[in-house]
Amino acid sequence: MVKTLETLELMRSSPKGIRFNDVCKVCDEHFGEPRVNIHNSKGKAKPYQVLRAIERLEVGNN
Repeated sequence: MVKTLETLELMRSSPKGIRFNDVCKVCDEHFGEPRVNIHNSKGKAKPYQVLRAIERLEVGNN
């Protein structure tokens, strides 16, 4: 859980360069199933997809 929170803060501070597997782990832990379409681009998630994941996480927490 701590690593997931650290990854989430990193995603918020800079969505560019986030590893695809890290975004998947954060989404899996918070959603339980994929609710955001994320593509693996050379081992990284695309920045706009990271931003969408963050938006979904924030909507789910409210």
